[in-house]
Amino acid sequence: MSGTAEAVKAFVSLGGRPREVDAIIVDNVLLLKEQEWILQPSEEVAKGVVLLVPVRDVEEVWFAWEKMVKALDPRPEKVIFCENNSRDRTLELVWNWDYPHEVIRIWTRDDAAPPERKYEVIAQVRDILLDRARKLDPDYAIFMDCDVFPVRRDLIARLTSHGKDAVGGVYRRSVYPDQMWICGAFLIEPLLKKRIPKKLKIDLRERRRRGEVAVQLSDCTPELHPAMGAGMGCFCISRRVIQNRNIYFHPTIGSKSEDYSFCERILREGFEIYLDGGAKLLHAYPTPSKQRPWLMRGGAGGRDSRH
Repeated sequence: MSGTAEAVKAFVSLGGRPREVDAIIVDNVLLLKEQEWILQPSEEVAKGVVLLVPVRDVEEVWFAWEKMVKALDPRPEKVIFCENNSRDRTLELVWNWDYPHEVIRIWTRDDAAPPERKYEVIAQVRDILLDRARKLDPDYAIFMDCDVFPVRRDLIARLTSHGKDAVGGVYRRSVYPDQMWICGAFLIEPLLKKRIPKKLKIDLRERRRRGEVAVQLSDCTPELHPAMGAGMGCFCISRRVIQNRNIYFHPTIGSKSEDYSFCERILREGFEIYLDGGAKLLHAYPTPSKQRPWLMRGGAGGRDSRH
C-alpha cells in the first residue's frame, strides 16, 4: 500500500441519520473503511477522460485527494486544474504533482463580484476549465472538486458507462442548518414510478399538485435518476455537451448558482441530466468554508465540518 490509514470509529451519514461506522483517517481526511482502496494506486487509464478541477486553498485535503485520483480504477488520462489566488501551498502542490496534468492560473479577489452576484468568480473558473476541455476534445470531461471522495474506485467507469450526456455523482451538503441534502434536483414524475417509501410518495404527490417538478432528497437508491440539475463537485459531461458553445456557467439573472445555470443551459439545448445514485461520494467540506469564500459572503455562513 502507498501510505497508511488510521482506523477509527466515526459518525457518518450518506443519507438519513448519522450512524457509527468503521472509518479511516488518511492524511487528516476522514473516510469510510471501504474507501481504503485509495492507498492502492491503479494501473488502468481511462483514455479520453479528463478531470476538470478548480482549486483554491486545498492544501488541507490535497494529499488524500491526489492519492484518490491515482487509485481510481480506471484513473483519468489527464487532470486540468484552474487555480485562483490561493493563500496556502496549493499552487506549489498542484504545479509539482507527479501525474499528467495542466495548471491554469487566474488572480481574482474574493470581492470581485458583489454579494448578489457571488457565484460569478467560480463560474469564471469553471468556464476556463470548460474552454480548455473544448480544445482537448476528450470523450468525457468530469468536473470534480478536491473536497469530494468517491466511495467506490470505479467512479469514472460508472459515470461513463451509461451512454448519457450529463451524469452527476451523488454527494451531500447542508442547505439549511443541520439538514444535509444531495446536491441536485430529482425529477418528481420518474420518482413516483419507482418503489419508494409511502411517506415520500405522499409528499411527492403533494409537491406535484402544487406544480413542482423537481425535489431535493437526503438519500436515493443506487440507480440512474432523471434530474433537473446536479452539483459540479462531481459531474460528467460528454463530448456533445463539451463542444456545445451555448452551454456555459455564467449565472443567469436570478439563478441560484453557476452550476444551476450550467444545468439550465444543458436542458435548454435538448440534453438530459441524470444523478447516479450508485456513484456516491463523501464531502469533506459540506458546509460553507474557506474553500468556498463565495458562499461565506452575503449572509451565508457556516463552519468547517466532515461529511
